[in-house]
Amino acid sequence: MNVLSHNPCNLCPRNCGVNREDREGYCHTKRGIFVSYAGLHHYEEPMICAPSGSGTIFFSGCSLRCLACQNHSVSQGAAGEELSPAALCDLFLRLQEMGACNINLVTPTHQTYWILNALKLSRDKLHIPIIWNTSGYEHADTIRALRGYVDIYLTDIKFFSPALSFLYASASDYFEKASKALEIMVSQCPVVWGDNGLIKTGVIVRHLMLPGQNEDTLQILTHLESHFSPGDFYISLMRQYTPCHKALSHPPFHRSLTELEYKKAVKWLENSSFNGYVQEKNAVGMEYVPAFTSSENGSILPQVLDR
Repeated sequence: MNVLSHNPCNLCPRNCGVNREDREGYCHTKRGIFVSYAGLHHYEEPMICAPSGSGTIFFSGCSLRCLACQNHSVSQGAAGEELSPAALCDLFLRLQEMGACNINLVTPTHQTYWILNALKLSRDKLHIPIIWNTSGYEHADTIRALRGYVDIYLTDIKFFSPALSFLYASASDYFEKASKALEIMVSQCPVVWGDNGLIKTGVIVRHLMLPGQNEDTLQILTHLESHFSPGDFYISLMRQYTPCHKALSHPPFHRSLTELEYKKAVKWLENSSFNGYVQEKNAVGMEYVPAFTSSENGSILPQVLDR
């Protein structure tokens, strides 16, 4: 793959080959930009979230279909409002005017082709970093196409085991794709800190701990330590797993993380060479999920577009 295309679509590793001019791809979206929420978000990692908040934009659809997706009404449902690249550019600028410390693009992969146009339009007008907030399930060439447009990669490394990633997200090649994408992210965005105490460029690797999957977490941390240097990125170990959606009928994903599972993972991270963050227990719960709505109920971007 050398050229990003939506006809046939090759934007994510699914390679579904759908003509998205006519019908939805695996991601549940057709051509264009579909946004389900935009606003100032205050619950990201400290290094990317000033008191003013991160200018967060959630895109509809997703190339994964995780069993316990907290945002499943958006990632696997019909919520969303269509925006042109010019309108998305305007949204970036409005968030900047509201005091956002960055523009945080959440689950953007399957809309890369069109988002790039908005990034090009805003390139000389934005004075805050652009964050590519991704599941990690990325084509290497898609990440290469973002060079010069993205300042910070906030990427998941969800699974190591092909069997686990197939069961949880129907993507047995997840780690293969995510680890290759991470190498390119690191080469593009070395860690640089700004005068405001926030990261200016760099990579943050998130790992959501899953119930009953401590061994997978250990394998991920072991791989990262053996393939990268301590200063290549920061690690964010997340304990916010909340049983929901299809996971409720798939043990052990139907339960929360135990305290023992959590403490084991934290100990492994503490014994590694990486710096990073560990999410506290009070971060668990659906109250941290934005109130997504469908465009049938009016604008889904009221706090931004009504200003």
